[in-house]
Amino acid sequence: MKIFMTVFCLTVLTTDCASTKPGLSNVKAKTENNIFIYKKYSRGFYNEFHIGEEKITSYLNHQKTEISEKSTGKKDWEYCLKLLKDIDLKNFSDLKAPSNLRQTDRVMHGALTLKIKEKDFIASCHFDHGNPPEKIKVLVEHLLYISGAESH
Repeated sequence: MKIFMTVFCLTVLTTDCASTKPGLSNVKAKTENNIFIYKKYSRGFYNEFHIGEEKITSYLNHQKTEISEKSTGKKDWEYCLKLLKDIDLKNFSDLKAPSNLRQTDRVMHGALTLKIKEKDFIASCHFDHGNPPEKIKVLVEHLLYISGAESH
């Protein structure tokens, strides 16, 4: 009898809690835009830029406590998408950096991460900041330009 009452009470409480959430069944999943993430960092320095369709978010320190935002221009975003179409996504993570000076702390690290919603694709490519692989060089330069980051 104790087990029956316990199961009954749990069922009633669970059903009651679920039914009091207003409009839960009518909530549609919030779609996330495609996003480009560019990071440049070294010892003691960190910048990260999230470039999306509507805004560019800049994180100015590693703790991500210093943040600035600005809107993304429509033409700039369309150009980013055009450049993205020229990239072979299957081999994106395998792109080879033309130099490895970042391993000796002579230059900052650079990393480009692509998050593409339609294809459930997330991948990163690492290289020396200012010297990306040739196949993504134009895209990286454009992302740095629209984000306001210096490429040097």
